[in-house]
Amino acid sequence: MIKEKGILFILIVLLISFISAQDLGLTLTANYDSSQSQIIATIKNIDANPQASYDVYAICTNGFSQVGSSQRVSGLQISSSEIIYIQISGGTSNGNCDVKVTDVNLPTNTLSVRVPVLVSSSAIKICDEGDKSVLGNDIQECQNNAWITINTCISTEKVLRDDNGKPYCGLEKNKFNFGILIYIFIASLIVFVIIWVRHFNSKKKK
Repeated sequence: MIKEKGILFILIVLLISFISAQDLGLTLTANYDSSQSQIIATIKNIDANPQASYDVYAICTNGFSQVGSSQRVSGLQISSSEIIYIQISGGTSNGNCDVKVTDVNLPTNTLSVRVPVLVSSSAIKICDEGDKSVLGNDIQECQNNAWITINTCISTEKVLRDDNGKPYCGLEKNKFNFGILIYIFIASLIVFVIIWVRHFNSKKKK
């Protein structure tokens, strides 16, 4: 008797699990738009109750997460579709997001699809807007988190920097050569010594 009750209990649990995991009567497709950092999910009602409500959300890996809370879809008629846009932020390396559709009245009844997501270039800081740098004879400026060449110095010019350290193309100013000055000073000193010695010797002979 006890054994029969145990088998009956297991059958009831399995039946409840089967009912709770039944097909939603929907189809779900999704793809990732890297240019907008968002998942575009399409839900279509195949044979589900048009009066049912569903929560749509994403669970992601590698530091990605959806922006905001889940979105609710209600009153979706049979053969009708609805597009949901799920904004994604963060991300330390390429990962995945599981887009899920859950029946509001039966949370264990969930439809899911996995979508690969990529790290956006805007998530990786390359430079600060407006900063300037030098690459060979090119002067570059940071625009939209990327280095853009804004000027190329011609062969007769060099990349110089102003008082604020910002690069520009121009002719290099002649710098005073202290080596030549020292050479002239030493030569003049030698000549002076020679003249003085000769003058001293001439006076001594007299």
